[in-house]
Amino acid sequence: MTDFTGQLPTYLSTTLIYLIGLGATMFFFFFILLSTKKVTFRDLEGQMFNYAKRKNLQISFGTSENWRYLREMTFKIQGKKCLKCGQETPSMHVDHIRPKSTHPHLEYMIDNLQVLCPECNKKKSFTQIEDHRKPEQLLALLREINSNKLIQKKYVYDQDELVYLAKNKFKKEFNDEVGFMQHVSLFRL
Repeated sequence: MTDFTGQLPTYLSTTLIYLIGLGATMFFFFFILLSTKKVTFRDLEGQMFNYAKRKNLQISFGTSENWRYLREMTFKIQGKKCLKCGQETPSMHVDHIRPKSTHPHLEYMIDNLQVLCPECNKKKSFTQIEDHRKPEQLLALLREINSNKLIQKKYVYDQDELVYLAKNKFKKEFNDEVGFMQHVSLFRL
């Protein structure tokens, strides 16, 4: 049997030197390199605009005046009843389908807005994505976008996605209706 006790100080010193080197490298990387590469809001905003430009998407940061205009247009297109429960109250909310907390660039996009009553809006979390718009409302929104150049240029994020969503909701509603009618016809026999 070989006795390594004489070489133990050598192994320990080599391991210690290795760990010190690894620690120094990690310290240098995490605290020196990363601290010099701080991402500012302006950098993030620039990256979002570059991404949107590549995808031909719109991004609009607005004011309270912009918000009032979008709110009025949303009520005009979708009505003043809650899209989830159908209730109408004096203080209806215009809700962000994709929440501002996770999608701040969609805050002033009309294709990200829906009408909800205060109760339904409060039940929805700040990270939950819930779209309660009916196919007819999506179609009305698309018509308004096509006829209103201001909305088209400034307040629509992705019109192609909106068309896709409208088509899918129409298909689902049609399939649900056809399936329902088939079940009803079975009971008539």
